[in-house]
This record gives sequence, structure tokens and C-alpha cells, in this order.
Amino acid sequence: MNSRTLSVLVVLLSLSALAVSATLAIFGKWPDLFGRQLSAEIQLSEVELPAAFRIDPVLISNEISSRMTQRTETDTALRIMLNAGQNELLRNRAIPRLVNAGVIRRMLGDMEGLGTVIDFSTYKSYARVTIENRSPRALNDVALVLPYARRAERLDQEELVFRLLDGSIGAISIPTLQPKETAEINVWLDTPSSNIVEQESRILLGAAESIRGGVRLYGATSNWNGADLEVFVWARWLVALFCVSIAFGAMAGVVLVLVAGIRRRSASGSPYPSDTS
Repeated sequence: MNSRTLSVLVVLLSLSALAVSATLAIFGKWPDLFGRQLSAEIQLSEVELPAAFRIDPVLISNEISSRMTQRTETDTALRIMLNAGQNELLRNRAIPRLVNAGVIRRMLGDMEGLGTVIDFSTYKSYARVTIENRSPRALNDVALVLPYARRAERLDQEELVFRLLDGSIGAISIPTLQPKETAEINVWLDTPSSNIVEQESRILLGAAESIRGGVRLYGATSNWNGADLEVFVWARWLVALFCVSIAFGAMAGVVLVLVAGIRRRSASGSPYPSDTS
């Protein structure tokens, strides 16, 4: 096999490998074949709240105080039980003392239902996290470190162990992940998704016994070249068909080059009778 044939063979093999790799990536099979045993896929989404979605302690305290004051003036039972001086004391002193912005703010924070609503108003993005154990054994103390994470729970609403590190990094823990088990987790973050993408190098996944996992991060924006592949299924099939065609063409070229080389070698090595005439 001469150098020219060898060069053509290397080019065809490279094209074939490139086309096969692109096809695996398009169909999402690359991580399944070449990924790590422990992996996490993070899909980011923006969280936009209505402008009116807020709990203002000042507005609430003013509204409650106004309603209670009005009640002391119109409620017949209160006027019968209290004389004019007591009613005035209740209206001008007691109610403003009991219902003020500071008291309301503490009450809202202490109430579990309202406290979660207040926390939700601080979330700026949301992530659906899929953690998969592809190894044949159970993994213990699986942990995902995600910057700006503030709350996490599994899809079955099971609360996960969540800790804050350095004030801005959230650590999500799963006690045990069985072989071939997948954990679906909802995570809420207090910063836009673009800031999380910038901190991709700080997103870490691991488990006990110094096992390091791989992380794939998908941003919330779709204004990149080729983003239509996420929307149109036919576009993915079209690109995949193109890659498969290149792969088969390159493989066929390899076979033809090898066959031509074998024939050339056979022809050059076969003896021909000499002309004795």
C-alpha cells in the first residue's frame, strides 16, 4: 500500500468516525456510550414573576390596621362592650401597636405557608436536574454542588438535604443512588440562568469513595445557530441522515481502497509467461 492510498484511507476513516460521533451526539447516545458512570444533566429555565406578585409588610399592615379601625367604628357589639374612651384607646393606640410593619414582617416569616411564598419571590431561575447512576453498584453520599441554588426537592416532593456553602453555593445530597437508578430533582436558584452558565466550572458532582461524576449543562436561551434542532424533529433526522450518509460513503470508500490495493498487489505479484517467440 503506497503512501497516497494510505493518506486516502486515513481521511476516509476520519470522516467516518466524525460522522458516527455526530450522529451519536444528535440522538443523545454519546453520554450513554462514553459518559461517566455517575452523571448529571441540568436543564435551566428562567422564572418570571408578575409585577404584582409580592408580599409587602407595609401594605399589609396598613390594610389590616385600616380594616380593624373601621371595625371598631361600625361594629355594634364592640361599641356596646366598650365605652367611648376605651373604643378610642383601642382604635388609636392598641391597633397601631399590634399591627405594624415590623410585627407583620416577623409574622410572615414565621408562617410556613407564607414564608415559602416570600422565598419564591426571590427565585430568578429554575433547573430540572437528572442524576443517573450507570454503575453496577449502589453509590452513597451522592452530592451535587450548584452555584446560586436555594431550594431542591425530588419530583415526588421528597425534601433533600440542602446546605449553603460560602453563602452562594448550594450543595444537594442524596443518601443512596441504586444501580441504574435515576433521580429527578427540581432546583430553584436566586440568579438568572446566564450567571449560572458562567459558573459552569464550579458545578461539581461526586459520591463517596472519591467518585467524580460528569455534568452536562443546558442553558435557557435558544438564540444560537442550530437551535431549531431542539424544535423540529425532522431537522434532527435530516442532519442524522446526512451524517449516516457520510459515514456509509466513507466506509464504502475505505472498502474500495482496500480492495483496489489488494487487486493491485495481486496483479503485480502474479507471474506472466515470457515471450519466447
